[in-house]
Amino acid sequence: MSRRTLFLSMGAGLLVVITLFGFALWMFLGSGSLQVQVDGRDHPRFAISLPFSLLHAGVMLMPNEVFAEVRDELDHELGSISPAIEAFCESLAHCPDGEYLRVESGEESVVILKKRRHLHIIVEEYDESVRVKVPIKALEILGEAIVDA
Repeated sequence: MSRRTLFLSMGAGLLVVITLFGFALWMFLGSGSLQVQVDGRDHPRFAISLPFSLLHAGVMLMPNEVFAEVRDELDHELGSISPAIEAFCESLAHCPDGEYLRVESGEESVVILKKRRHLHIIVEEYDESVRVKVPIKALEILGEAIVDA
């Protein structure tokens, strides 16, 4: 094997490894992540971040009976809600960024807003705050699973 062929083979192999690594990194981080952060006066800070790919795998592994039970419970409590869930999950991605809900009462507040491809839920109380950041795509997949169950 000539030197030129050896270098071409090594270069092609390296290119394949870099491409696969880039694809895996995009799958792991590219679609965002579910982030939960809890801060409080009486306990240590808690924060967790789950990549979207893990969320998607978790939803796909859950039995359809779980989603059917959630849908039936929602329908029982609120009437036939499946069309509303489907419409909400489909249209949320196309809504403009901005604040959609703000409720303030004394030293407590709840804010729901959309930034880029995430829905942010911020709950603040006198001695504790909770911040949740959910990828819009995760809500779409969860909504589809509930409606299709």
